[in-house]
Amino acid sequence: MTLSRLHKHWTEKEMQYLREKYPIKTAKEIAPVLGRKLGTIHAKAASLGIAKRPTKRPPAPNCPMDKALTPAQCRAMRTFLAALLRAHDKNPDLNIGTFMTAYRKYIAGREVVCSMTSFNFIASLPPIQSAINISGQGDGARVKLDIPQSELPAILNLQLLCGQAFKVTIEPVGDGQ
Repeated sequence: MTLSRLHKHWTEKEMQYLREKYPIKTAKEIAPVLGRKLGTIHAKAASLGIAKRPTKRPPAPNCPMDKALTPAQCRAMRTFLAALLRAHDKNPDLNIGTFMTAYRKYIAGREVVCSMTSFNFIASLPPIQSAINISGQGDGARVKLDIPQSELPAILNLQLLCGQAFKVTIEPVGDGQ
């Protein structure tokens, strides 16, 4: 590499080549064509929001989310993806179809849920010692609940109440459901 190539700004033509080839070719294949180091290729791709695509699928046309969607749609998509990632982190066996159905119901009824005075769902205390933690300083307790995937819409509704006080009523159901 020559000294003149060091810190050279990217041309629009180089960036377009990177947008087209990075998802389907290796950085090792792209670097010699552009006369750049591997790390530079990866860094520029990351700064442009270009990701590798699985080789089993044909590459989709380059269409960054911000250009393909309105700002409101982008916010909605980011909110959905964040909720999906949080749900998956808590349950790696999460059924994505079930989650998407529940999320659609949540979005469709969000205005109604916000004005609701109550909702209910089935839950159980997990059989662990930390299911109920009572503070030694007299400031309350924290309760953990196991909630089945079938109750995902209620979980999303419950998230709307984060930071708010609400009344809890316990009603045992048969067979430990």
